[in-house]
This record gives sequence, structure tokens and C-alpha cells, in this order.
Amino acid sequence: MRPWTLLLLAALVILPALGTTALWSRDETTYAEIARWMARGGDWLTPRLDGEPWFVHPPLCFWLMAASMGLIPVVEVAARLPSALFGIATVMAVYACGRSMFGPRAGWLAGAAMLVNLHFWLESRMALLDTTFLFFMVLSLLGFWHGFQGRRWWGWWLAFVSAGLACLTKGPFGLLYPFAVVVVFGWGRLRAVPWFSGLALTLPIGLAWYVIETIRYGRAFTDSAVVYYFFGRLGTTVENQAGPAWLYLPIFFLGFFPWSVFLPGAIIDLWRRRTESAPRFVLTWLILPFLVMTLASTKLPSYALLIFPPAALTVGSWLATRDARHPSLVAAAVAVAIAAAAFTYHDARVEAFAGAVQSFGALWIALAAVGVMAAWRGRAGPLWTAGMASLLVVTGLLLTPQVEAARAIKPMGILAEKLAGPDDCVATLGTGLYGIAFYANRDVLRLAAVGQAESVLRAPRRAYVVVDLGTYEEMRRRNAATFEVVGRQANVMMVTNRH
Repeated sequence: MRPWTLLLLAALVILPALGTTALWSRDETTYAEIARWMARGGDWLTPRLDGEPWFVHPPLCFWLMAASMGLIPVVEVAARLPSALFGIATVMAVYACGRSMFGPRAGWLAGAAMLVNLHFWLESRMALLDTTFLFFMVLSLLGFWHGFQGRRWWGWWLAFVSAGLACLTKGPFGLLYPFAVVVVFGWGRLRAVPWFSGLALTLPIGLAWYVIETIRYGRAFTDSAVVYYFFGRLGTTVENQAGPAWLYLPIFFLGFFPWSVFLPGAIIDLWRRRTESAPRFVLTWLILPFLVMTLASTKLPSYALLIFPPAALTVGSWLATRDARHPSLVAAAVAVAIAAAAFTYHDARVEAFAGAVQSFGALWIALAAVGVMAAWRGRAGPLWTAGMASLLVVTGLLLTPQVEAARAIKPMGILAEKLAGPDDCVATLGTGLYGIAFYANRDVLRLAAVGQAESVLRAPRRAYVVVDLGTYEEMRRRNAATFEVVGRQANVMMVTNRH
């Protein structure tokens, strides 16, 4: 199992057809709009949205997207390419961890588990910050591992620099995450860590931006970036992003599927070997972040990715052993059956392509069943992984036309750019329509209520308002404003007050 085969597989799985789907609202279009502002000569230090300072995340990923936009004309490809490349890099970093801790075969299988699952595949192909953040997290903990083992003098340097870059990607959690794992794992050996010289590397990289922005904006910055978006995520619910304590269990099980079916047996195996350094390190890496995420008030599906690398290492180390026959494979078979039931769940939001989704689910589950059998025989490896990878890519390419036909963000944004003059008002009503501004290539007024939309349409200024079908029907029933429909895509309408 050569590392170049894993690198090639990762490139073939993540990179194809990055630009065939429009950016998704809301995060993708928000991040791409911030990057486009920078690329056009805006403020490269302070991320801005609609011309106003945006203090939710530090600027590293936006710098990368803006640089990509300066080189690649297709905006979707340009915005997504940094995330895709860091996704590939994360796979190889997990491989490096597995190889160092458990051997080459375990490393290859761990990298494959990191790559070939639905959640990571989707995140790697979107203009988001998560794969970049994840890469620096894995790299930091790999460096700490080498440092504790005394194998490489550069291990500590790699650990602290990567933690600083993680902080510059998504904030101070990039420092707390690896440091917390290291403190718990290395308790009693912490004097071996060069904290003083290491933090001398980390803090200028990770916190210099926070110092500069505090000087520039004062409490407006600290109240938003530090108090609300950092501490607030731990103790309170930020932007209505709440969820029950068990939220991450189904997200992880389905997102990491089919590898998640092997995880119970793999964890048991690591626990039995917890007196060894590598199993104890991986268990700490797996359990500690999961507990923090579970206890935190703010919950997002993307946070589950934080436990994917240690989960991949856990599964990879277990599948690599030739004595993989284990009673827990019965539990794995039961988990496959549970997944089969989950894929039959009906959601009206995927009505237009429900058949294709269910077909994908059936094939995915069939391959998982084959994987259980292969693990029983001690042969889970490249062929099975390649089959799942091919299914991911082919299904994604086949579903793309159906998905795009049911989306309205890009065509409505392009229509707004075509119809609206520089003095006209373009507005949206509905959180699912945030991306209109990106494709309209102009400022867009975001409305919060039907009454506001009616006020805009009554005004003497020409206006174009984008609403969903339900809002449009409500506006017709109220008959409080005169308007006409100038565009429709799927269940989204554009109305105007022009005569």
C-alpha cells in the first residue's frame, strides 16, 4: 500500500467537477463574497460582508480563496479549490499519523477512512473553512506525537506553528484543541514540551490578527469575535445553532459510514492496549473533543469532523491487523442494518431526486456489507476502498443535474444582475436566499418579514424582490402591494413593482 496510491485516490475523489454546482447558501456564498471583496482590492486584513466588518472568523481561508480567484476565472472552482486541496492534504496527514503510530498498512487504511465517507467528501468539495482547520489540527497533533516520541527535532516546531495557523483559520479553538489533547495525554511529561519557545512561534501567528483588529475596532471587535463567537459558542447558543446532547451520534454514524460500523470494535481494541503510547494518544484525541462538543451549547454538523481523524486512525489500526475476526463484527453487521433503515427516511427537501438518493444509499450499504465480510477475512483494503470511492464520485456526478435543477440561487442572482439598474433595489426574503447577492454581484437588501417586502414594492424606487413560493402566495392573498412576476426557478420567485 504505497502512499502515492492514496494521494492519487484522494485527488480523483475530491477534485473532479468542483465547478458544476452553484455555491450553496448561506456559508459558501458568504465566504466567497468576503474573498471576492478582498480580491477586488478591498481590505485584506478585515473580512467584510456587504461592506461591513465581519468578525466571525479570522482571514486565512479568505486570503487563500481571494488568491485563487485571482488565478481561476470560474468562481465556483476558485472558491472551492483551497478547501479541496486541504482536504487531500488532511487525508495524507492522517496517513502520516497512522504510519507513525501503527505502521504503513494502518496508515493507508486510516487515510482511506478519512477520505471515503460522505461527510468529509462533501465538506472537502465546498468553499468552507473546515478542511483547512482540520488539516492544521492533524498536523499539530502529529508534531506533538513526534515530539513526545523524541524521534524528530522538528516535531515541536511543526506542532506549534500548525496550532497558530489553525487559530488564524477558525479562531482560538485552534490553540485549545491540540493543547488540551496534549495536556491530557502527556500529563506528567509536560516538562518535555518546549512551551516557551513553542508559544513564541504560535502566538504571533495565531493571535497577531486579534491584536491588530482590537486596536483598529476596539470593543466592537472583542465583543463580537471573542466574547460572542468564541466564548459564546461554549456557554450559550450562537445564531440559534442549538441541538440535543446526542446530536453528534447520528451525524457521525451516517457521515463516517461505512467506517463507523467498525468503530465500536476498534475502540475496544485500543482500550485494551491503552497502556501503549499510540493507542492512548488516539483515544485521548477521540474522546476529549467529543465530550467538549457534546457539552457545548452551540452545535453544528460540521463540528463532527473534528473526531473524524482519530476515528479514522482507530478504525485503520484495527482493520490492519490480520486477527480482525472479532465478535464486534456482529455489531458492525447490525450497524449496517440500522444504516439501511436510516437511508429509507423520507425528506420532502429531496423529493425531486429521492430515487437517486435511495439508490445511492442501497449501493453504499451493500458495499458496507462487503466491507464487513472483508474485515472478517482480514482483507479490507484498497479494492474495497476504491469501490466506495468510485461510488461517491459517480453518484455525485449523476446527481448534480437533478440537484441544480431544484436550486434557484444562481439563476435568480444572474437575473437580478441583468434586470436591475444601478439605482434599483434588489431584496431577498428568506434565509435560504443569502446567495443571491453573490451572483447578482451587488448589494442586496435582506428582509425579515412580508410587510417589509410589501413596503419595498410600494416605494417609488424600482425594486426586485426574491421570495420563496410560500411567501409569494401570502403576498398575493394579502393583496397589499402591486407587483408582477419576472422570473421563477423551482420554488423561488422574483417579483417587481415596475409597470
